[in-house]
Amino acid sequence: MRIPSSVRRGATLAAKAALAAGFALALAGCDFRRLTADSTADLFHAGSPQVNSLEDLDFAEAGVPASLITLEGVWRVAPDNQDLLIELVQGYASYGYAFLEDHLDVAHAADNEEREDYWRRRARIAYRRGMLFGNLYLDARQHVQGGPDAVVHRGLDAWRAYLQRFRTPADVPALFWTANAWASWIGLSVDDSNALLDLPFVVAMAERARQLDPHFYRGSIDALFGVYHASTPTAFGGQPETARADFEAALATSHRQMLTFQVMYARTYAVQVQDRALYTRLLQEVLDAGDVLPEERLANLVAKRRAQRYLAEADTLFAPPDPPAEPAPTPEAHP
Repeated sequence: MRIPSSVRRGATLAAKAALAAGFALALAGCDFRRLTADSTADLFHAGSPQVNSLEDLDFAEAGVPASLITLEGVWRVAPDNQDLLIELVQGYASYGYAFLEDHLDVAHAADNEEREDYWRRRARIAYRRGMLFGNLYLDARQHVQGGPDAVVHRGLDAWRAYLQRFRTPADVPALFWTANAWASWIGLSVDDSNALLDLPFVVAMAERARQLDPHFYRGSIDALFGVYHASTPTAFGGQPETARADFEAALATSHRQMLTFQVMYARTYAVQVQDRALYTRLLQEVLDAGDVLPEERLANLVAKRRAQRYLAEADTLFAPPDPPAEPAPTPEAHP
């Protein structure tokens, strides 16, 4: 049977179109992977608040590492996706504080040096990972040659000048969460003098964040400064009374519903100034609080667990009160 020429021409054109489309798809394979990665990142970012509402700490602790591994896999395809970067830096910083440092505290209280070293090492790794993604997040928002690390190597003045490039409240999550992870890493590196030299850079970043949005995340920047001023030696900028003002500001902004702030206030400032009454009052407030902020339920449950443990440790943190003075002997009466 003879095929009409018009049909043959149509088939040839269809074959060419199919070949061209296949070639285009092959060239655009990376774009399709990127599109999928960006869509996945958007879903993760939109759904991440749900994790904060969980009420089973062990369940959350078991699930967070798998989520972070998944996010890192997606990030590999979309390395400049800011939704991924914020989830990663916040995720590693929060995981380190809520769970790894919690185990560290328990090991320290039990005087188990081997387990303490184990959990400190893991927490430092988590914070260092958070710092990595935090720097990438900063660079995605304000790119510089060599990235933020290169600016740090040029000194504090260059770092402060770089921070001035962040000018809106939308920049604050990158600044705060990177500072949070960095400060936490320094806090677990007290034996490393090089780590302590990083502290002014962290403070400068937190100061810039507070300038842009002083009420970010229900007062978290004030709480960060409270911990810094209360737990840092005076030679490095520690100011206990400034810390008290910072913590009170954080409690006011959060309406006392971010219970982690009370725990930090007690564990740093109250211990530093040896105010046992304040320590007890703050921790008891946490234990007495109900489900005051369901969208931050997980963090508040972590705070309650710590408050209970810290109350039991009070005798080891505060000097015993001075015994009452013996009354002066009454002079004997003479006839």
